[in-house]
Amino acid sequence: ALGDDIEARYVGSYDWPGDCSRRHFASPTLEEITVPLSPAHHAAAAEAAAQAGGKVVIDLLFGRQGHLSPEYLAEAVRAVTWADVVVFSHPWVAPLIEDDLLVGKTVVYDSHNVERSLRAQLLDLDNPFERDLLARVEAAERRAGDRADLILACSDEDAGEFVRLYAWPRS
Repeated sequence: ALGDDIEARYVGSYDWPGDCSRRHFASPTLEEITVPLSPAHHAAAAEAAAQAGGKVVIDLLFGRQGHLSPEYLAEAVRAVTWADVVVFSHPWVAPLIEDDLLVGKTVVYDSHNVERSLRAQLLDLDNPFERDLLARVEAAERRAGDRADLILACSDEDAGEFVRLYAWPRS
């Protein structure tokens, strides 16, 4: 509902193996592009899950493992290059996008929660691997927000937590 003259592209993937690529228009102006992650990416994610006590951590490691899915990364870069406004709906892909691709674009971090705080509650911080994961979460979230012209928070509490953790301006 951005308007009849605003074209948008969504680039996403699946957290599970087996599905195929999909490209379709969800509306006359919204194109959805879904690219499956590579077998190598899923293998690395399974290894990481084992190190994290069986927790699914494929999203948390996307900044480190995204290069294992070159088709996905190429599609994301094409979409960023095409766009005037880039929205990171989660922080996970932000570390994979080079700063020079964002020059002259409006960048939005559309947070679903404060990932660093949420993951601190879900991860076992006595496990060195999971402590490293939390550091990666914080780095990805900071990268997404530091580059953003606009940060959307789901609540006043989340906005306050962003100010506390990252010193982002409340406005």
